[in-house]
Amino acid sequence: MLKHQTPVICLTTHDRIDCARINQEIIKQNYAAPLPIVHACSSSNYDQYLEDLFVKCDMLPLKDGAINLIQQSISAAIVAYDPAYIVHLEGDTWILDERVIRGYIKKMDANDDLLLCTCSWDEHDPRDVSAGWYPKQVLARAASFFDVDRQLRGVRTLGTQFFILRNRKDLIELIMALKPVQGESLERTFFREFVSSYRGRNVLRMREREPVHPAKRYQCERLSLFCRGGPSSENPSALCREDNDWEEGGATAPWSHPQRPVYSQALGKQDVRLLQSRREAILMVGVGPSLPR
Repeated sequence: MLKHQTPVICLTTHDRIDCARINQEIIKQNYAAPLPIVHACSSSNYDQYLEDLFVKCDMLPLKDGAINLIQQSISAAIVAYDPAYIVHLEGDTWILDERVIRGYIKKMDANDDLLLCTCSWDEHDPRDVSAGWYPKQVLARAASFFDVDRQLRGVRTLGTQFFILRNRKDLIELIMALKPVQGESLERTFFREFVSSYRGRNVLRMREREPVHPAKRYQCERLSLFCRGGPSSENPSALCREDNDWEEGGATAPWSHPQRPVYSQALGKQDVRLLQSRREAILMVGVGPSLPR
């Protein structure tokens, strides 16, 4: 049976419920062709908003909860839609231009070997001598030209914040079997389990975002990606490492108004770029670099 060609967004939220509402507004009110949203959320203070399907999950410790939310959202998406592709986004991670998503899916459509689209997560810029492994990275890069599996050469983690999956039974089973490992990041666990069954040719790397840390963790203009990364409405003291002073009020802080579609009211259908500075979110309309198509 042919799977539905419209990709489904699997949104997962631990406690950043305001950010998740904004994310839904972006997808439903600013995308030229809005995508179905399956939202798994563990907050007791959240009610269904704009998502097409809401999955209520138990509040678990962060890593256990993250895996559970991913698994529950993907499982529900397959039952409800059986899409050819599943796009996972954390609730506070916004992709402002759907051409980014569709562009990656177009590349995956053209190559049946591609099962997963994501970026490496904890790997550092090989030019960063301060990271202490510059020679190792240079040698790895040189060796990669002779390595049939060079797509994952030097990679030890795979990002879970934003990824795209081909809906294939064996891959979905791998995701459903993921379990938290003490002392190991989720991104490391994801990588280890993935490479136990697949090879580099099965991964489409989001190289536009690499290395993620430190410069592209909270924003990546080429992907139109913006991550809130600051305090949530349920945990207002949980500031991100780079941010101690967020502006409040108006369009510069739409997350400060729960259950109000401030983002869409302020910006409508315009071409939007959100850029983050250290102390405020700046809304810029109709500017920014060209995005992948």
